[in-house]
Amino acid sequence: MNPMDCENVRQAAMALADGEIAPLNAAEVQAHLSQCSECRRAVQDLRSLNRLVDAQSRRVPTVDLWPRIEGRLAAEAASAKPVSLAGRFAVLMAILLLARALVLAATQPLEWVVRLGVLAFVLGWFILLRENPFTLQPRFIAAKETTP
Repeated sequence: MNPMDCENVRQAAMALADGEIAPLNAAEVQAHLSQCSECRRAVQDLRSLNRLVDAQSRRVPTVDLWPRIEGRLAAEAASAKPVSLAGRFAVLMAILLLARALVLAATQPLEWVVRLGVLAFVLGWFILLRENPFTLQPRFIAAKETTP
């Protein structure tokens, strides 16, 4: 048989096995399979593979993890500190300073604009966090010490 015919028959056999519409009908596929041992072997392998896949079952989890995850999410949300009005004001001021720096960029040397922008960003960040953002958090230090 022509290799293209064999390929068409194999695709049609897979489609028929999956219950899909095939380019060839079942009688044509069976007629070809009765004459071509390669295709018959390939289709038998595919059917064996389908039986193996169908025999597999999905594992059912023994423990429902969602209640624990939901509890931890709720605890983290409750412990998160809200951004205060002063923090929002600081961010707004930093944005305004950056906008002013962009306006000044047309008339001033670029190095002053960059310095002003970086200074505004860092000051806004410090005020927003109310702490030094470059220090290590105690929970990260403790977590590192307890790991083996």
